[in-house]
Amino acid sequence: MPHYLDALRTYEEHGFVVTGLYPISRKDDFSVIEMDCMMRNDKLA
Repeated sequence: MPHYLDALRTYEEHGFVVTGLYPISRKDDFSVIEMDCMMRNDKLA
């Protein structure tokens, strides 16, 4: 699985921008385990 920053970079190279990151689950120390990412691509809208 690619690192999330590598995945985001690939989407950005194709015209997407992040509009929101929403944590789904966390560890006991509050670090994020899983999150939803909403993105927008004006070229496709």
